[in-house]
Amino acid sequence: MKAWMLIFCCLSQVAMAATRVELSLSTEALAQPEVVANWLQLNANTADRAAAQYQLQQAQLAEQAGDWSAVAQALSESARHFPAPATLVAYAEARLHELANRSAKPDATMEQDALSRIGNLYQSALAANRVLSVLSDQALQTLTSQANCLDAYLAKRPVQTPCRPLQIYQKQ
Repeated sequence: MKAWMLIFCCLSQVAMAATRVELSLSTEALAQPEVVANWLQLNANTADRAAAQYQLQQAQLAEQAGDWSAVAQALSESARHFPAPATLVAYAEARLHELANRSAKPDATMEQDALSRIGNLYQSALAANRVLSVLSDQALQTLTSQANCLDAYLAKRPVQTPCRPLQIYQKQ
């Protein structure tokens, strides 16, 4: 009888492992709104929020030191563990600061690509909020406005002012 229970236990663990979803996202996946939303639908309740919180604390320390590269890295790690809308926005803004503070400015194509990836982070934040519903109406309106103004800039359409992403990037 004990052997059967042991086999059943092992088989159930194998079945659980086979159906288990990746416990953290890749950095590339953070800029894919559908992937972020799907991941949250499957993992929001089991995500490693302690690891995400630890990385947020590391980001705060790096920001105090003015190290935007380290801020972006820590926020990326935090969002990989739990892509909360506020974390994704903070990550996008850190990337904007990092891009603005580079000594060698990127050429137009590289700039467009970098800003497009950052725009996708704003879209991922919106997607995350559709799943989690954690932003207030005001915060959601602000986030939507930020995503829209960066999209307009990238599409070479008129941009509403103020546009926080462009202010951070020092283009407005």
